[in-house]
Amino acid sequence: MSSSRIITCACCGKTGRHGGHGYRDACYQRWVTAGRPDTGLPPPKPPRGRRPGSPGRARLERMADFAMVRRTRTTPDGDPISIAQAAAAVGVSARTGQRYANALKNRKNPR
Repeated sequence: MSSSRIITCACCGKTGRHGGHGYRDACYQRWVTAGRPDTGLPPPKPPRGRRPGSPGRARLERMADFAMVRRTRTTPDGDPISIAQAAAAVGVSARTGQRYANALKNRKNPR
């Protein structure tokens, strides 16, 4: 139940629609979700970071590494290594390796 009045929030200092108790809508909802504590508004959750185990490199870099591994590494018979082996060498799942292989196949210029 908020009004259309614009206020400066007593919690975060940002301007926004008044939610109640001197808070803007977002802060008011966080206060209500926390059970309306007498101590006031709980601190906001920390921003979400990378997933655990994620190498932190950009997808295009990993895809380029995958393509290089597929081009340069061969089996003892001289055949290129499998998609799963290249994916493991780059540090991604076999399914992601398959996605990279399909994307690279579709990206090539047919000229």
